[in-house]
Amino acid sequence: MAKKKRQSEGAKKPSLKMLEKKFRKRGFKCRRIYAYDSVVVFFDLGNLIVYVPSDIEISCSRSTFPVMQIDPSELTEKDEGFFEQGDRMLARNPIAGDVCLLHKHYIYAVGRRRKWKKIKAHKLGVRIAVDLPLFLIEPVFYKKNRISEVHLQCVLGIPVPQTLKIRKQQYENYIDGVLTEMHKISQTLQLEIDEIEELRLEAREHLKLVSVDIEIAHAVAMCEKRIRKCTIDQQQAKNLLKESVANMAAFALEAESAAHTLASCSTDVARASATLTELQ
Repeated sequence: MAKKKRQSEGAKKPSLKMLEKKFRKRGFKCRRIYAYDSVVVFFDLGNLIVYVPSDIEISCSRSTFPVMQIDPSELTEKDEGFFEQGDRMLARNPIAGDVCLLHKHYIYAVGRRRKWKKIKAHKLGVRIAVDLPLFLIEPVFYKKNRISEVHLQCVLGIPVPQTLKIRKQQYENYIDGVLTEMHKISQTLQLEIDEIEELRLEAREHLKLVSVDIEIAHAVAMCEKRIRKCTIDQQQAKNLLKESVANMAAFALEAESAAHTLASCSTDVARASATLTELQ
């Protein structure tokens, strides 16, 4: 019965209002909508791009999200390199399901072999991708924390040549440092929240003692001040993590692509040399 309910939910024509609730419930914030002829093509949820299939038409005319116009673009021989790189990434991380590569003014939907042009330029990067129906019926996997983890695994798993491994390790060490700091901030935040709960419990036990009540109120105010500072520090750490992962992705993707091209050329050169040797 539950399975039928989930299937029927995925089959319905979703509204923007309903999707906004779904995104928020799973921890995502829709940064923007990519649309073509006022019809939604992608939802940009940060590390996740939700692709709307052509048989599901969602108008963005009443969208509360920022809307960016995109246009389908003709594929060139050079574009195949992006799709092949996406395929190699999925072979290393099959749990990701699908990915989109972003480069300059283009979005490459690897699974669908589609290329879209947008106005705003973007550095070389990768996003986890999923079709909207699958997103709707898989609430456990497609949550912000889970997708952030899978996205980070994809980026860290991109191989680079031996000569660049030291630089990649520097990126990884920096990311580890930011993650460690975020964990410390979260622990401190939870301690402050727990202390406030204890103070309020103590206040309820001493309702008639004004002096105790004043002391507790002051202690709670100090805890709340520290919580506000932790919240600011937490947001700054999140921004640092986002920037560092994006920088590492751009570096690793470019290095992996160049190394693959070089290896392919070397193989072709060796094969051609062997053929010439045989002909002598």
